[in-house]
Amino acid sequence: MRSLKIIILLMLFFCLLSLFSYQVLSLAFDNCIYGNIEQRLYGLDKKGHLLKYTHIPHVDSAFSYVGVTDNGNNTGYWVELWQSNVNIPKGSPWCAAFVSTMLDLGKVKSPTIRSGLAKDFIARNSIPARRVFQGIIEVPAGSLVIWRKGETWKGHIGIIPFSWRREKGQTIEGNTSSNDDSNGDAVETKTREIQPFNYFRITHFTEVTY
Repeated sequence: MRSLKIIILLMLFFCLLSLFSYQVLSLAFDNCIYGNIEQRLYGLDKKGHLLKYTHIPHVDSAFSYVGVTDNGNNTGYWVELWQSNVNIPKGSPWCAAFVSTMLDLGKVKSPTIRSGLAKDFIARNSIPARRVFQGIIEVPAGSLVIWRKGETWKGHIGIIPFSWRREKGQTIEGNTSSNDDSNGDAVETKTREIQPFNYFRITHFTEVTY
């Protein structure tokens, strides 16, 4: 009976040892091929350099933060840094603060505005979304995409990493979520659509220049 117990314990020990060895080897292989978790999250290569996705500095900076989430109620280390960069209170919606900080990191020439409000990025030379929807204008990569809620001051903003033609395009957005919430908790990449008759809709694109 005692021998049977010892055999069972030994079998359990070797099972656990095998499982642990598999996890260690998997992590080592994954780290070797892809880099560690932090490197993948922040878009760094093995030497800690920013990966170049598009070679547009503010876009690549935005890509490097994809996957960052807040801690709830629009708070958290990165979120609060972005909020403080545009002098808005902790807990404020942070999509425009994120975009503003990426523009600073990219050292762009224009737009010069830095704000916590999306609508502030609509300028005299901004491109109306209807002209893009109609196929009259193709928006260049790196431009900003701006939403509004009706005619109110409320809205949302993101960065387009690739050129946008007609109704659909790719975005990088802060303060968003997988259910398309404009006041979500993460930096994410999305496919968005111009829907001119929606209350919450894309209204303008603003080009970024260096």
